[in-house]
Amino acid sequence: MFRLPANIWWLTLAGALTVSSASMMVLISGLLGAELAPTPALATLPLSCMILGTVSATIPTALMMEKFGRKRVYLSGSVIAFVGSIMGFSATWLGSFWLLLLASAALGITLAVNQQYRFGALESLKESSNSGYALSLLMMGGIVAAWLGPEAGTFGRLLLPEFGIYSGSFVILAGLQILGFAFLLNFKNPEISSANKSQETGRPLKNIVSSKIFVVAAGSAAVGYGVMAFLMTATPLSMNTIYGFSVEETKTVIQSHILAMFLPSLFTGWLMANLGINKLLLLGTLAFVAAIVVASFGIQYLHFWWALVLLGIGWNFLFLGGTSLLPNSYEPEERFKTQAANEFLVFGIQAIASFSAGIVIYALGWFAMVWLCIPILLFMFYLLYLHSFSEAKKSHP
Repeated sequence: MFRLPANIWWLTLAGALTVSSASMMVLISGLLGAELAPTPALATLPLSCMILGTVSATIPTALMMEKFGRKRVYLSGSVIAFVGSIMGFSATWLGSFWLLLLASAALGITLAVNQQYRFGALESLKESSNSGYALSLLMMGGIVAAWLGPEAGTFGRLLLPEFGIYSGSFVILAGLQILGFAFLLNFKNPEISSANKSQETGRPLKNIVSSKIFVVAAGSAAVGYGVMAFLMTATPLSMNTIYGFSVEETKTVIQSHILAMFLPSLFTGWLMANLGINKLLLLGTLAFVAAIVVASFGIQYLHFWWALVLLGIGWNFLFLGGTSLLPNSYEPEERFKTQAANEFLVFGIQAIASFSAGIVIYALGWFAMVWLCIPILLFMFYLLYLHSFSEAKKSHP
């Protein structure tokens, strides 16, 4: 029985706290945005700004890790998240929608750093065959974040009423970032050879990103994040603002969704090791199909709950499968620029999906949003065919 390195455990503990900012903002950003925004159509803009912050920071984060090492950048991410939390508190206190957007963007920047935890975990392994188990453990920290973020949001909602609704939520979030920083102090930069520190001998980036293996790996993660963000972002608005579900009911659906994103990590590593990445990606795509079918049947509480749970499971399989496949697309000396390109693509798609969600939900309604995901899933089936065909050619040259 192999033992996972201590680095992965510290990243898991830190991630459980730092990623709670994302789950908290998923729940409250649209509701708080509806309170502060000049028009209801902009209610999801804070969440979109968080994702835009992530997108804008993906390439700089990867390049800074190459120059300064992963640990320094990880710690800097926690500091930025703390500052973003304080800005969020100030936004609620002053009733400033634009300051809320800046706070969301700051929290988004630290999420770009958080996403690099998985590459730090993979580099800490002695054997790449254990990557599925390492990623599964890392993602299990999200189970804590799935509960912690929404709880911080609802518990802090009226905690400091004199400073505005949800002001206490950001104070709690700031405390979580301090604790996450303390865990990251124990992380040690993985040892890398001198060859890994230079990109001059690597292939041009255009050659890497045009390869089939990169297209499938990055495409799978992008589809997972795009479809998930599109429907998830609109769910609090759809349930609470449009269809009149309570904040508690909405919170439970969002918590269940985020748990479903991370809870499968208990066995995703086993599935990957025994079924292979392609079948794991197929299972993720089928989970998305099931989510679309359930959401199309109605707008009762259970329709939302099951659709969001299936959406979370599908995301887990597609994101972890794509992440595990990505290292097959690059050589060690090419890793930072390839990881940067992958992150920019995946979170760029997520940003577009999140931003468009608020516009589409008010313009076309919930069911139209659900059906707009169908062409994207057809594209995912094409990626599966592309990968299966490539693997078949390797087996039968």
